[in-house]
Amino acid sequence: MLDAARYGHSLTVEQASVLVAAVALRYGHPGPAYADWRYDHLDTEHALEVAGVLHADHNPNSPEVDPDVLYSLGCGGMASDD
Repeated sequence: MLDAARYGHSLTVEQASVLVAAVALRYGHPGPAYADWRYDHLDTEHALEVAGVLHADHNPNSPEVDPDVLYSLGCGGMASDD
């Protein structure tokens, strides 16, 4: 993913994994292992939040993908469970 307005370089494998997990979280409910997995990737999640790719305004345990990033991934028109 290249989003020149917010994030001007390619994602690492770990960053891509965190982004995919956040997208999956948006459209479904995490399994019981998600909390442990997320805990192991908090630094990467934080880096993506600083870069503007993710944000967790209302619930720090449930990061949201920036709408512009969702659109660039082709998920912009998909409705969430919210």
